[in-house]
Amino acid sequence: MIKKLTKIIRAVANEKRLLILQLLIKNSEMSVSDISDELGFRFKTISRHLRVLDGADLTRHKRVGKQVYYSLALKPKDRTRKKITSLLLKLLS
Repeated sequence: MIKKLTKIIRAVANEKRLLILQLLIKNSEMSVSDISDELGFRFKTISRHLRVLDGADLTRHKRVGKQVYYSLALKPKDRTRKKITSLLLKLLS
């Protein structure tokens, strides 16, 4: 449980990742390109941050052709993630 919590805290302890989460709250699903354009950060930077969020099970992704689309993981896998996701949604909305 401590490892999971640490992973989540590290994932959200970054301003760019919080901005990404805010965008996903507002738009429900976005491509990496769209997120990059919206925030004005390089594609590579956004991809790296999305992998961190995905690794903490805060986001989900799907590939459509060459595009990768991300959305919030609305059904976290355990209670800890569920509580943190709920808190993040309240704070970032």
